[in-house]
Amino acid sequence: MEVTIGKLTAKSGEKVQGYYEGDGFRIPVTIICGNKDGKTVLVSGGFHGSEYDGIKVCMELGEELTPKKIKGTLIIASLVNENGFYRRKAEKNPTDKENIYDSFPGKEDGTESEKIAYCFEHDFLSCADYFVDLHGGNMFEKVTAFTYYAPAKEVIEESKKMAKAVNTKYMVKDHDPNGAINYAGEKLGIPSIIIERGGFGALNFRNVKTYKKDVLNVLKTIEVIDDKADRYRPFDIDEIEYVASDHNGCYMECFTAGDYVRKGDILAYVTDIFGKTIETYKAPYDGIILCQIDTFACEKGKPLYILGKQRAI
Repeated sequence: MEVTIGKLTAKSGEKVQGYYEGDGFRIPVTIICGNKDGKTVLVSGGFHGSEYDGIKVCMELGEELTPKKIKGTLIIASLVNENGFYRRKAEKNPTDKENIYDSFPGKEDGTESEKIAYCFEHDFLSCADYFVDLHGGNMFEKVTAFTYYAPAKEVIEESKKMAKAVNTKYMVKDHDPNGAINYAGEKLGIPSIIIERGGFGALNFRNVKTYKKDVLNVLKTIEVIDDKADRYRPFDIDEIEYVASDHNGCYMECFTAGDYVRKGDILAYVTDIFGKTIETYKAPYDGIILCQIDTFACEKGKPLYILGKQRAI
């Protein structure tokens, strides 16, 4: 067994760490090839450079796991958006002001974000049987912990199986057509999930500890780590509402991430700088606030919150 990512190659029983070198960018990579053949799992962090908990989890997994613990191969891309991380920018790549996560399939000769997406598909995802992407609330967001799963017909059941290995209350059908896990599932046939934990642009060591247990339990569930896996029963949310602001203004929340709301409840309102209410946002159905901004200021056309329609499984 041998796995190559860029100029990095690991053989059976080896762990190799280094940088994948692209055209104007680089990605830190750990390749762990087990002593026994098995599936290949890709774990990534830092598509959004200020979502720190997932990046830290990747760092710790790369340091702590050894080939003796792995059946098959584990590839860890711990910081996809290096420029965003070091320049402390939320969500986008500051080089071209694009969101790498939504840039798939990318272009070999495109913007830097498109190049990263293109290389991520052809040199990382092309090796993978499973894909686990680690996210969290950005600098201006707070989230309740949940897991997105890829909705493509051929991978949805295996993706849900992975999501049920994560200790969160909710698993959510992904609706982002250009996002990495949707693309990986729909176009490449790879069962995929995103785990969402954290927020506020902060590193939370309690979250990191829980997050790492989640990833290890996923690896046990798909038999890349030979140990008994825990199984959870999250609520399955297959309908979500992304709500963006209609105005530049001042955001006033009435509920917070994780709160259950009823149809018609006022979730938030936006005022002008003089305090006059210019827009009110109501819940279109009963559900859970999965994510919302945590800033007083809001920008026209930018998201305010994500509401999930709750359904028990």
